Amino acid sequence: MRWSMPHGRWSFVVVALGLLLFASRAGAQTAELRGVVTDSSSLVLPGVSVTIKGAETGVERSLVTDVTGSFRAPGLIPGPYRVTSELMGFKTEVTPITLTVGQVAEMKIALEVGTVSETVEVKGTAETIDTTKSDLSAVVTTKQLDALPVLNRGFIGLAQLLPGGGPARTGDARFGIQTAFGGTNVRSMYSTLIDGSNMDHPVYGFSIVNVNQDAVQEFRVLRNQYDAQYSRAGTAVVNVLTRSGTNLFHGSGSYFGRDASLNAKNYFATTKPPFDLTRLSGTFGGPIQQDKIHFFVAGEYMLTHSATLIALNKTNPFASTWNGSYPSGDKEKTLQAKVNFQINENNSAWVRYALDLLKQDYTYELAQNYDNQVNDLAASWNWTMSASRLNTVTFQYLDQWTNRFDKTQAAQVVRPSFTSGRATNLPQAFPRVHIALSDTFFFAPRRHAFKVGVSMGHERLDYLADWYGGGSWTFNTDLPFDANNSATWPKTYIIGSGPSTQR
Repeated sequence: MRWSMPHGRWSFVVVALGLLLFASRAGAQTAELRGVVTDSSSLVLPGVSVTIKGAETGVERSLVTDVTGSFRAPGLIPGPYRVTSELMGFKTEVTPITLTVGQVAEMKIALEVGTVSETVEVKGTAETIDTTKSDLSAVVTTKQLDALPVLNRGFIGLAQLLPGGGPARTGDARFGIQTAFGGTNVRSMYSTLIDGSNMDHPVYGFSIVNVNQDAVQEFRVLRNQYDAQYSRAGTAVVNVLTRSGTNLFHGSGSYFGRDASLNAKNYFATTKPPFDLTRLSGTFGGPIQQDKIHFFVAGEYMLTHSATLIALNKTNPFASTWNGSYPSGDKEKTLQAKVNFQINENNSAWVRYALDLLKQDYTYELAQNYDNQVNDLAASWNWTMSASRLNTVTFQYLDQWTNRFDKTQAAQVVRPSFTSGRATNLPQAFPRVHIALSDTFFFAPRRHAFKVGVSMGHERLDYLADWYGGGSWTFNTDLPFDANNSATWPKTYIIGSGPSTQR
């Protein structure tokens, strides 16, 4: 049996299948603008031509108000815009407005009687309100990111300035300032999205991918009562938007350095431990094609030299062996590159690549060394089907390799006053591949709005470990082992069965 279908219906089927098969956090990194246009007597004006143009990128979206004088523009890239309203018999009005990530802004425009050739330009930025959401949220903007000091360049630390944010008592210094929301003080209770891509680690429970602070345009923290699309989050969602290029070439560069000669000596110390820090950062962006294609690149290099101090009491039998200053160092390289495409008035896309290489190395053989390598590729496509329909597809591929290891292969020896040797759970490795695809469809007839999306992802995480691979001896005394003295014999000995793999 053979059957056929008109071309228009095939298009509908393709879109419908896309909604069913593809994945839904797309749109979380964009903004939406809604508005009502009236005359000076507050009567609504249908048929008004509304043009929303990016002040820095030149990207345009053209709309026409409906019978209620309303217009709606979803899927806008956050940033400054100029909204131009035109109607025969009225003066043209140009209103500036700035949209932030995840915002749904509403504005009111009142046209004055006159000719279209006359233009009324509103100074300042239009006031907006959001009557569509009940969630609690706050935004840290580009201006704040540039102006507020962050010692370790971990932008998430600025979220502690927002209502409900604060430092977490638990966390890991390898990943910068640890922040908690809602008073939980638990590191894994919030989710991190970067350009709509999920960066949460399935084991650690929080993002271990660092983003150069200079590459962050802004981020919004949502607390409680957020949309169902953030289903994995606990107390909060940190929604990060990275920077894009504009129609003007622009760049920045910075250097930050610290040296032990500038530090004070600890009151109880006889010498100052070695320390120096070098941090270089730079950005550059601009147009590849005016109003069409823009790029932005940001990179950062950090190198720290410090020391681990062991100062056991002189009466401790291990003091002469272990006391001393052991050099250590941290090295991190980050790179972000993003290209935005305005294909035509109804289609736009972007591609972003992020690299994070972090290495912590200690000469003190009892310390845990750490190596983290991340490659993340993300892309998004926005299709404006009509003034009331928008479809967004987002793709992410993340490849991550996390290693924890120590210098020594000697068996662990646990004494009442000191523990030496190899850690019982090292070496460890977490090779990981995460692939996600999402599709979100937005439909807004008149004053109503519907959003539906589906999400699918593939996560492969291997856990490689060698528990008690070197063995662990536990003694009840600090006296050295003597085969002829049972008081010096070990209490317990544990040995593992060899390296193991879990998937």
